[in-house]
Amino acid sequence: MNQIAEMTTAEVRQAAEQLLARTTGDLTGPDAEQFRALQARAAELRRLDAEDERTRAEVRSAVDGSGGAVVVDSVRTSTAPDTGSRDTQRSTALRTIERSVQAGQITAAAGETVEHLVTTGPAPARSWAQRWVTESGSDAYRSAFARHIADPERGHLQWTAEESAAWRRVGELQNEQRAMGIASTEIGHAMVPYQLDPSILLTSDGSTHPLLEISRVIPTVSDVWHGVSSAGVTAEWLGEGSQAADASPTLDDPAIRAWKASVFVPYSVELGGDAPGLLTELGTLMRDGADQLLAKAYTTGTGDGQPTGIITALTAVPDVVVESHTPATLAAEDVYKLQNALPARFQPNSRFMASLSVLNALRQLTTENGSYVFPELRDATPSLLGRPVHENSLMDGVDGDYPLAVGDFNQFAITQRAPSAVELIPHLFGANARPTGQRGLWLWLRTGADVLVPNAFRVLSTADLTS
Repeated sequence: MNQIAEMTTAEVRQAAEQLLARTTGDLTGPDAEQFRALQARAAELRRLDAEDERTRAEVRSAVDGSGGAVVVDSVRTSTAPDTGSRDTQRSTALRTIERSVQAGQITAAAGETVEHLVTTGPAPARSWAQRWVTESGSDAYRSAFARHIADPERGHLQWTAEESAAWRRVGELQNEQRAMGIASTEIGHAMVPYQLDPSILLTSDGSTHPLLEISRVIPTVSDVWHGVSSAGVTAEWLGEGSQAADASPTLDDPAIRAWKASVFVPYSVELGGDAPGLLTELGTLMRDGADQLLAKAYTTGTGDGQPTGIITALTAVPDVVVESHTPATLAAEDVYKLQNALPARFQPNSRFMASLSVLNALRQLTTENGSYVFPELRDATPSLLGRPVHENSLMDGVDGDYPLAVGDFNQFAITQRAPSAVELIPHLFGANARPTGQRGLWLWLRTGADVLVPNAFRVLSTADLTS
């Protein structure tokens, strides 16, 4: 029941549908109790959504009109950042997110990621995330950060009083984060405005690889995420007066560590003279650099000093590896064999994933009369055997050992720890130890990944074990 209290609207709906699907007739006993708890959580979420919508409407009214105050939870407050009650703090963070989306500073998907941080999780972490969004997302802090980036040595001398105050407040947040122990943040480094943070921007529509789109992405402010997973429970038919079997599920406690990744971006002093454009350009470069690094880690990462990639995790479990009919050969029958090997429980939400070369090889397979074996792969939105298919060219090609995977990718978790931090290098030097007229921005972020339930997947092996 404690898990229900943390569910989102989509999770409540899914849990209720699963509960009703496995039950015939009226709900009784624990099932009825669970359903009532889901109904209560749904009602609570509707109430919170209504409050947030009312707050947004009041903010829009205040912005469009001449007033400079908003009524939040029966308290009249200024539209400036406030640090009052928890409800007001939460509403202020949500308004900041909404303004960032409307201004085009972050995408709607990134906004949902940030909203998850400020509305879920332990109370101390939620409170910190709410203030992080409000303070690091303020115009004053963005302006101060831009001046600092443009001139690391003297930029702070140009700060206005408001910018100086914003910088101090964000610094206090960093100190509080270290004191709370919710994450390890190095001392003396600048916090990235949340609108530029790659851990926020790299969402399903901010990345070029599919795993952020189809996997379970968990934003967090801690270095280690702890979850609960189970391969399932046992259900049975009982005769009148018969004793029920022990259906206690075997619960796992997966812990996914967030590993440190870094991105180095050199930029010219001339670019530093255009502070507004600089932030936009550097944000794009940092996001692209991180995206390329993380795409490989989420696919084939070793788990040692970096996330555990999905292929790495699956190939370490012999039971989920399906061997091809003929070694070193990818045939149509292997695709059917792979899908058939996936347990029925995970079939409805399953998807295929393969590299472009493998997908193209499957597209060319024909029958004896010249018909394509998998014509659906040639559609604008390709599918394979009635399931979605996703291109991940960091997987093995047709000559590799593991060319194709299928499964419920909700059981592959990616954690993204916020916030990211940067260190400024005022001068870069060439091979002759003379300045090049460039500065450097060294950013680091933390992320982790691992498979929660290996049995939710199957991966095809075409390895020739005889060679």
